[in-house]
Amino acid sequence: MTTNGDELPTEVVLALMSFIDDERDLARAAAVCRRWRRLSLPLWGPLFVRGKAGLPVSACAATTAAEVPVLQEMLLAGREEDWRAWKLLLLRCVHFATVAEALENAATAGAQLGVCLFVRGAQESVTLPNDRFRFLAVVGVGYGPGCATLTTPSTGLFPKFTLPDLIQRRRRGAVLMRNITIRQPKDESGTPCISSLGSDLMLCDCIISSESGGCIMAYGNIGLLAGAESNAGTVEVTRCVLSCSEGTGIGIHEKASPLVNRCTIENCKQAGIDVARAAAPIVTGNTVRNCIAGIYVYEGGSGTFTDNEISHTSFSGVYVTTEAAPPAVTQAPPCFRHNKVFGNPYGFFVTQSATVLIEDNDVCQNERGIAIGTCGDKTVVRGNNVHHQKGSGIVVHQLGSSPLIEANNVHHNGYSGIIIEGGDAPVIRANSVHHNLRAGIRLEKDEPALIEHNLVVGNCGGIDCIVSCPHAILRDNDVAADNETVAPQVRAAVARRVCTFAETNVNYLPQYWWHCRTCRPDKEGTGCCVVCRELCHAGHDLSER
Repeated sequence: MTTNGDELPTEVVLALMSFIDDERDLARAAAVCRRWRRLSLPLWGPLFVRGKAGLPVSACAATTAAEVPVLQEMLLAGREEDWRAWKLLLLRCVHFATVAEALENAATAGAQLGVCLFVRGAQESVTLPNDRFRFLAVVGVGYGPGCATLTTPSTGLFPKFTLPDLIQRRRRGAVLMRNITIRQPKDESGTPCISSLGSDLMLCDCIISSESGGCIMAYGNIGLLAGAESNAGTVEVTRCVLSCSEGTGIGIHEKASPLVNRCTIENCKQAGIDVARAAAPIVTGNTVRNCIAGIYVYEGGSGTFTDNEISHTSFSGVYVTTEAAPPAVTQAPPCFRHNKVFGNPYGFFVTQSATVLIEDNDVCQNERGIAIGTCGDKTVVRGNNVHHQKGSGIVVHQLGSSPLIEANNVHHNGYSGIIIEGGDAPVIRANSVHHNLRAGIRLEKDEPALIEHNLVVGNCGGIDCIVSCPHAILRDNDVAADNETVAPQVRAAVARRVCTFAETNVNYLPQYWWHCRTCRPDKEGTGCCVVCRELCHAGHDLSER
């Protein structure tokens, strides 16, 4: 039986090509067909390095301005459509044993515009001077993300610039890294592993771990602090894996607007993504897990966060607050769309007069779904699927909150669907609230809430006013509560406004009840029914059971 080469699996072709130890043979293999040409591209780097006695580093100086965008596109995008160009680039390299030696020789040779390093194997304690070269590319030679390793000094991979240096230079360079594993050892300085201050920074297919001050810190317009002209650079982080045992995965500050795309950010002692001081990133398609907060937005931070998966944090999947934002900073509110947020104590937590748009997200299997504290007047919670929380789906729990909660599907939660514990004229409109274990919509304080056009069905209670709520406006709601967990005798007693004991006697039937700590502080097992709570125990210290 004969097998056509086109029918061989990709893994088999790559395994066969890996045995080729001559560049002429690899060129012949690449000429067989387009598929073999594409599969041969990652093998040129290891082949060329092996052909030079296995030295781990190659340095290539980019001497003309025209070469910089070509290198930048080829190395970052990973297409390398012309294998001949890739081969010629490697053939121009001069080989050195270490990254430091390659950089020193490139600087001595006068490579003022830029330098490209091809790294193979492991390197120790590397500092990359992005102030010496306008363009600096570091590429792991091998197959797959993170195929070469750099161990950074405790002060970080790039030197830390001072503010006067940035203002005086008024130019920015570009730093590009691809297929590199970067490790930062533990240190008390708290310096991030990689910092971007006024330079373009592009990271692709890298694995970054830090035991110090965080993985990546992106700063934008330093003029926000110093009154200087903009020094903001472009920052792109794509398909990287980040973990930090002592800090933040990605910090984005001072009007920075990076693209963070398809990364995995995990096991961070602080937030996975930290956004502050008028920064406005685009964060899409990432997985953030096992951090204190998945995404933390504060001090006037903004941005667009879409299609992310945020899970298993120790506080909140998304935490939005203001915390003393600079008075001069005016930003559009952060926008969260099409994210899946699950397995957290809170799915979303909004407080301290923050304004946010939470729209079309899947919020499930948290302790509480969406918690709104004191929020801005323009906070909107719209079109979300909020379901299967251990507690309530949506909670407005502090005075001064006036959110619009609209067109959400709130269902199968372990407590009430929507709870109004406080607030200042919140609007609950056109929501579908069904099959929650307690009331569909529950008002615990007399607030001027507007509750209209909601479908409330299949819950253990429809719209439940725990206290008299003369200031609440309820209109045009479709309430068809299917109180399957409340016995008919209990409903009859409540309808006649008499104690349910008159119907049930000593035979307990399922119903709401409360323990009154005012009357029976030492007897937790005793309580009062929903009618006695209002008629006999009004104003007492009650706890629901």
